[in-house]
Amino acid sequence: MITLRDVYNVVAATIPLYVVMIIAYISVRWCKLFSPEQCSGINKFVAKFSIPLLSFQVISGSNLYKVNLKLLVADFIQKILAVFLLAVFAKLKPKGSLTWIITGLSVSTLPNTLILGIPLIKAIFGDAAAELLAQLIALQSLVWYNLLLLLFELNATKESNVTSPSEVPACFLFPLPPKSLSLAPTNKKKKKIAISSFDHDHCNLPTIYAKIIMYALLCYTLIFALQVELEVPREQELEEDGEEEAKDRSPRKKTTMLILLTVGRELITNPNTHATLAGIIWSSIHFRWGINLPKIVERSISILSDGGLGMAMFSIGVFMASQASIIACGTKKAILAMALKFVLGPVLMAISSIAVGLRGKFLKLAIVQAALPQGIVPFVFAKEYNIHPTILSTGVIFGMLIAIPITLAYYFLLEI
Repeated sequence: MITLRDVYNVVAATIPLYVVMIIAYISVRWCKLFSPEQCSGINKFVAKFSIPLLSFQVISGSNLYKVNLKLLVADFIQKILAVFLLAVFAKLKPKGSLTWIITGLSVSTLPNTLILGIPLIKAIFGDAAAELLAQLIALQSLVWYNLLLLLFELNATKESNVTSPSEVPACFLFPLPPKSLSLAPTNKKKKKIAISSFDHDHCNLPTIYAKIIMYALLCYTLIFALQVELEVPREQELEEDGEEEAKDRSPRKKTTMLILLTVGRELITNPNTHATLAGIIWSSIHFRWGINLPKIVERSISILSDGGLGMAMFSIGVFMASQASIIACGTKKAILAMALKFVLGPVLMAISSIAVGLRGKFLKLAIVQAALPQGIVPFVFAKEYNIHPTILSTGVIFGMLIAIPITLAYYFLLEI
């Protein structure tokens, strides 16, 4: 049964984060201490340095040789179920489209695991639970955010529909294509955790990576099948002339290659992708052979990463202050977004977790982390590609404000 001490531990771990966020909000909204250019600089510092180094610190301190494979599979199944339900919804609604699938997936299944999740889950379940969360962070950074980026590019292809065959061959040259070749809209702006009594499903690291890659390939296949179903015009499907059909397919193949190259360029230039890969590699080395980072390197990283959490919260406060309204998308859409985030997401995670055999603390951990507020990265993508950014911004702001009571409510219900 949950006690007052448990509640106090959660509040004590998270209130300091909100203090930083409130200070940032006041300093920008009322005191006008930072200009828009300075706010942009703060956000860029957080995106390019603080968050990647914080990701590296969390992932490299997690023993990836002791992976809870059931938790990762449950997380994967949750995303697949969400894509299926959202695709059905988009098919049934007259105005349904790929953009609503992207937005629904971003809101319901991609929580703020790194910034708010680690301190919150650690306060509720202990250090070992935070280590399990680090495994989900690695999966989220390497697989889900990249798949989300692919979906945004697929939608950008439909919206622009201006790529000509003559533009594509240049993409096959090295180096990778410049930003101007992206199919996205042209207005783009661009401690070691101790291991406790938590049980783990032990598995060899190469096996884990192989399974994750297999799941990613399956998800890519599903997304392409979904995109073809939603986007291919009926007149092309019914076309009888074989030669013209072949001509139509050729530009489409080149466009697909352009999309993949654009996504690849984004991944290569994304510091968080590099930090996640480096964290996985170093975790593999450290926990296999007991080799530690040189003190100079370790201290250099920790100086920046230790302040990463505070800087990330400060950046959220700056963003909140820059918005005209907390509920920028309207009341109905805000209620729908909150229902997707705090009801559909945890329910799908509960179904998938029970299906794969998660029980006890693992089941509670899976459900509670699914009820965390919406992640910031999906909002950054939505703003970049101009796909329902007001819904995502409302999800970030309002979700942060009600995160503690929602998390405690789920914790209380699961303890009954």
